[in-house]
Amino acid sequence: FSTKRCLFCIVINESLSELENRYHKMSPAKRQLGAVVVDDNHSDDDRVLGYVQMATFGMPTYPMNLHSCQKDEMYIEILGVSSDARGRGVGSRLLEWCQETAINYNEDIKRLTLEVLRGNRAIGLYERMGFEARTVDCCDEACGSVLVCCLLGRPYGFCNPSWGSLEMEMFLDRGKRTKMEMIGR
Repeated sequence: FSTKRCLFCIVINESLSELENRYHKMSPAKRQLGAVVVDDNHSDDDRVLGYVQMATFGMPTYPMNLHSCQKDEMYIEILGVSSDARGRGVGSRLLEWCQETAINYNEDIKRLTLEVLRGNRAIGLYERMGFEARTVDCCDEACGSVLVCCLLGRPYGFCNPSWGSLEMEMFLDRGKRTKMEMIGR
């Protein structure tokens, strides 16, 4: 799986039971902000094709509270799609679920946010789904780049405008029906 743990991608292959075991310590409120897409046709254990976990104001974020949610924000902290499920709409379905969940969570939530490594091809998907890059001040940009550099080393940290991480957000339109609502899911 490609995830945003610590603002970078790592590979994880988990079954549904392994994923459930990893998240069993999470609060029920936090688990409600997560979704999993499974392959029902897999023989032994349902194979996870993709998953997403979100957080909102007052909830801890993964990893280790590196992001503090504002009252009007729902943050996508992890979004992963199995490499053999990419290009099959799994990421789009998960993002649509995120949008619908954020809209229905409470009236205070006005935007979805996420952070992704610059150069990650998922940025195109995020943009197609309505996310836009946020402008951050140079101090935040430098701190984020140093963090990524310390965790991954060059070239992901700094010294090039295409390195580091990118904050993205989508403002929610409560009057607009989501794709999930239009198809009745």
